[in-house]
Amino acid sequence: MVGIGLLSYSAYLWHQPLFVFARHRSIQEGTTLLFALSMFSMLLAYVSWRFVEKPFRDKKLVSKKNLLIFSVAGSIGFASIGLAGNYAIGYARQIEADKLEFLNYFDNSIPEMKYFEKEGIWGKFRYQCDFFDIQKYRDGKVTFVPLDSIADKCFVRDDTMPYSVFLWGDSHAQQLYPGLQSSLPADWQILQVTTSATYPKLNARENRSNYQEYSNWFAYKVIKDVKPDVVIVGQNARHKIGDMLEIGESLRSVGVKKVVFTGPTPKWTSHLPDIIASHLWNDPRRKTTVGLDEVNLAIDRYIKENFPQSETIRYVSIIASLCDSNGCVTYLGDDKKTGISSWDYGHLTPVASKFFVENSLLSEIAE
Repeated sequence: MVGIGLLSYSAYLWHQPLFVFARHRSIQEGTTLLFALSMFSMLLAYVSWRFVEKPFRDKKLVSKKNLLIFSVAGSIGFASIGLAGNYAIGYARQIEADKLEFLNYFDNSIPEMKYFEKEGIWGKFRYQCDFFDIQKYRDGKVTFVPLDSIADKCFVRDDTMPYSVFLWGDSHAQQLYPGLQSSLPADWQILQVTTSATYPKLNARENRSNYQEYSNWFAYKVIKDVKPDVVIVGQNARHKIGDMLEIGESLRSVGVKKVVFTGPTPKWTSHLPDIIASHLWNDPRRKTTVGLDEVNLAIDRYIKENFPQSETIRYVSIIASLCDSNGCVTYLGDDKKTGISSWDYGHLTPVASKFFVENSLLSEIAE
């Protein structure tokens, strides 16, 4: 215990820069990395104590005069290094102006939610079809009470259009609307009940104190009433083949001709703009494995291998459209900002939504 006490102050001083540097440079901190850094801090602490602290405490080796000289010289040396770094290359954590502008563009923190405002995501994702009270969320007053209603055009059938497709799910179903809107033939109506953080679920009740349950109840009721040609089911997580088949069979039993499940998106361990700015800024490749969460890839791979595809119940992989052995798409086209595939951990941007729908989903709807 005495030995640990002797090393404790040096360990405290060493662990701070090591942990900060690791957090700045590494995409995933992880328990293993933190443990390794802790052990390295103790090693450096021992070296500091053995070759710096201990000799300096021996008055026979270091006099007060020499100690003062060393202290002044060390202070001047460190100050010089700091000034040189500041004027030559800037502080180590300073981000170049173009990277900073890039990151600021995707800032979507509440209450402003600037990215949504600039990109018009409210309209492009059709938040008028969402029972979650987003305004109270932005005001810091989150509630489970659903909105009184959503826009009529989200669920009222337009008889002038011979075909209809219905989007059901959470924000990962919302993200498909831009692609469908731009790709579907003009005689297709898009109906939609997509509520934030709400996984599609059967046997929901008309619960006015829980927006998730109420949204699922309302969505199923509308589907039974309008009997759309195709229902597309999308959600962030909890992708289970058994649940998909149960939902698919239930929707088929009430008159839906075809049910399509879209599966998980590529998931990033940090927000994709952060990964690009920190690790891929000068990388010309459009696909990468850097910062990819392997869990969603494994889930999608399992579903593709085991889902019993039929003419009426289908699984269409978003990951298969955006990823291959080289990794997953970070941006489309030539501009990182306008072509980025996700502004956060995994929601598709409108441009990525259009890419997926045009290349994979459209053929399953309007054959």
